[in-house]
Amino acid sequence: MATAGEIIVDALQDLIVQASESEINADEAQTAIRFMNNYMASIAAFPGINLGYTKIANLADTVTIPEGAYRGLIANLAIALAPQYNVPLTNELVLAAKSGQSAMLALSFNIGKTQYPNTLPRGSGNNSNNNRNTSPFYCPTPENIITEGNRNIDLESSTEL
Repeated sequence: MATAGEIIVDALQDLIVQASESEINADEAQTAIRFMNNYMASIAAFPGINLGYTKIANLADTVTIPEGAYRGLIANLAIALAPQYNVPLTNELVLAAKSGQSAMLALSFNIGKTQYPNTLPRGSGNNSNNNRNTSPFYCPTPENIITEGNRNIDLESSTEL
């Protein structure tokens, strides 16, 4: 798990305003933390999206999102911080932010196992119950069944016209 400081340094490096060995000053750190918290709160505002992010208070706090979502957070944080440093956005950064945000959204959805209702008909040829309705969807009386004969579909002999 990455710390907030590591995410912020990566975002500032994407903007080419921070050297990897440089320290982040306190004002920059608080601005970046506020922007990161606001961005992640906006992501969580969408119904059904939850990456497990907990609000960050300082640079040593652990960022509690899946590792696959880091790139999206870093690139989108860099885009949010760009006006603070008067840095133009590059096409590569914008593309990284879009693909990263798509990954974040994909990671947030959990598609569970399909649950069948008790009223679901079993269908033709399916004899297992599996918690489904045991009545078939077709009328099982022989006089209503059609058959195939000589490559034609014919009515049963007992069916009246």
